[in-house]
Order: sequence, then structure tokens, then C-alpha cells
Amino acid sequence: MRQLLLLILFLALFFRFNHLNWDQSYHLHPDERFLTMVGQAMQLPKNFEEYFNQKQSLLNPFNIGFNFYVYGIFPLVLTKYLAASFGMDSYNEFTLLGRFLSALVDFLTVILVYKTAKLLFEKYKNVSRSMLQVIPLFSALFYAVSVYPIQSSHFFTADTFLNFFMFGSFYLILKDYNVSRLTFNFFISSVFFSLALASKISALYILPLNLGVLSLIKVIKTFFNKESFFKKQSLFMIFLAVFFVGLYLVVSYFFLRLFNPYYFDSPSFFNINLNKNFSESIKLLTLLSNSDAWYPPAVQWMNKPWYGLLLTTFFAGLGPINFIVMLIGLISLLISLKSKVKNQKLHLRIKSLIILSIILWVFGYFIYQSLQFVKSIRYTIYLYPFFAIFGGIGMSVIS
Repeated sequence: MRQLLLLILFLALFFRFNHLNWDQSYHLHPDERFLTMVGQAMQLPKNFEEYFNQKQSLLNPFNIGFNFYVYGIFPLVLTKYLAASFGMDSYNEFTLLGRFLSALVDFLTVILVYKTAKLLFEKYKNVSRSMLQVIPLFSALFYAVSVYPIQSSHFFTADTFLNFFMFGSFYLILKDYNVSRLTFNFFISSVFFSLALASKISALYILPLNLGVLSLIKVIKTFFNKESFFKKQSLFMIFLAVFFVGLYLVVSYFFLRLFNPYYFDSPSFFNINLNKNFSESIKLLTLLSNSDAWYPPAVQWMNKPWYGLLLTTFFAGLGPINFIVMLIGLISLLISLKSKVKNQKLHLRIKSLIILSIILWVFGYFIYQSLQFVKSIRYTIYLYPFFAIFGGIGMSVIS
């Protein structure tokens, strides 16, 4: 099994790092070109005080001539520091370094997919022992060869960073499955979530799943017994759930202030007002993302059917074969959950609820995004690790 995993990881490396200079330094990707321009204009701060000063820091896009900026700053700042350290702070080399980092974090996502599938189905009685051994490998393979993640890893954008940190925050929550107390994983998950937010504000979409799974693990497992899902300590259970959720949010907020202070209007930790330039940029983007605006990049979405995103995922995101395999795995998993969840022990019942939460979150977000005017596949990149797990189950069923 270890040899197969190494082979899958080698395959993932090859697909992601092969021909990173695909456009021969012509900078053909518009968002990537924009980030490179911002990164080139940035200047490293002289000290921490300057870094945290939103009005003075030259890492803040709004201080260096870019009055419209809707991304997070972390991928750019990371690339800027590395470019300065390795003498790659030129227009062409900055982009190539950014692509290298993008490919690296997407490769690390392959490893997270493997480890997450292993956690989800380890000792899971809804699945046969032979399937338990291959589902994590098949899941990693599925993600390693999925079309859209490979394509995204060749672009220096915030998307791959966002995907890695979002999925990593979920994995670290899940890792505490057998633990009812606060652990190091709980705090690292909140750090990963803050890094996802610092990469792109749309990381907020993973929050309901993280907090839902956190509640299932920390609260239900502590206070629900084997015979019943309800106990007299329900009020205390609710208080504990609120405490865990609140602590997670506070820790995430603290690290977000470290990784992207430019989301906010003031260096003060207690001032949660958003940077006015950033909030105005988000409002403008929202106004441009509708059929009435006739904004050139959004014209392509006019008169697109509600199932347009589904077709894009089928033909381009996963490809027809992978999509069908993923669908087989999803159906198989739903049948398994329905048939056995009532007869399981408490810890297995909770694991089934976690898996059901994942399915509902994936379905809910995909439907939500399908109903938006802009049905870009890039807004679904953080679903692909979960698609891969469903696909891993499908591959194990077919094999």
C-alpha cells in the first residue's frame, strides 16, 4: 500500500509541476497577471509596527495604487517574502514562484485527501474491510488526476491556497474524532481557517461544516449516551456548544489579524470594522456580477441555464468518467448510511452524521452556486477534495 501511495504522489507531482511556464512568460491569465502586478508594487515593511499599520504598510494594495482589490493578501505576502529572499522579485520570476507555491499547496491537498478518507472510513462498519484499505488510496488518486485542480495548480491565484487551508481546517477538526476535550488540533484548525480567510474571504463557506462537525465531536460525544440521543444536561450541552464555537471563532479572528490585517480599518484588535476600501471593492464586485451591469468578464454568464455549473463540472472540472465514478460512490455511500446508521454504536453513529453533514454541505453549496449569476468553476474548487473522497468510494465499488 505504501508503494501505491508513493506512486500516486509521484503522479500528482508530475501533473502539477510539469511545465509551469506554460505561457512562456506572456502572462496570459488575467487574475494571475493582476496579482503579479500587485506583488511587484509591494514593499516589505521595516518592522512589525509598519506591517500592522493599515494606513502606512506598503503590503496593503490600497496604499500602492490598487483601489479595487477583493482577494486576501496572504498568498501574495508569502510569495513576496520568498521572492525577496531568493532573488526572484522580478516580473516573470515572481509569477513562476507563485505558480510553484500554488502547485505545492495543491500537492499537499492530495495528501490531505488521503488522510481525511482514512479518518472517515477507518473502522467504519458501513464499509467492508477490503474497501477500507483502498478508499483512501483511490481518493488520493482521484484528486491527483482531477482536471480542474491540476489546471488551478498551474495558475498563481488565491484559489489553491484557499482550497488547501479550507480543507486542512476541516481535516484537523475531524482528526479529533476520538477526543472529547480541547486539543492542539482544535487550535491548529482555527489557524488554518484564518489562513484560508487571509487568502480569500470566501473561506467563510467552510465555517458551517467545521462548526457542525466540531459540535458533533465535542458535544454530542461527551453528553449523549448509548441508549438515547438526549440527556437532562441539554442546557449545559448547548452552553458547551456555544463555548466551543465561540472559542474557535475568537482564535480564528486573532490569527486573521496577524495574517491579513488589511481586511480591517484599524490595528486595534477590538475594532472589527472592515477596511472601507475592501468593503467597497466587494460591493462593486457584487454590482458587476449580474446581468444588468454588462461587465465584460461577466457577459459570458448571461442566459446560462441553472444547470450550467453541473455541465461544466461534468465536462471540464472532473471529466465525464470521473464524474460518473464520483456519482456511483456518492449513491453507494448514501445507501450505506440509510441502511446501517440506526444500528451502530454511538461513535459510529456520530461518524455517520459527520459523513451526512459533508454530503449535505457539498450539495447545499453546489446548488447555491448553481443559482448564482456567475457560475464559474473556480468558486467550487473547495468541493473537489470531497468529490475525490466520493470518487474514491466509487472506484472501490467498481473494482
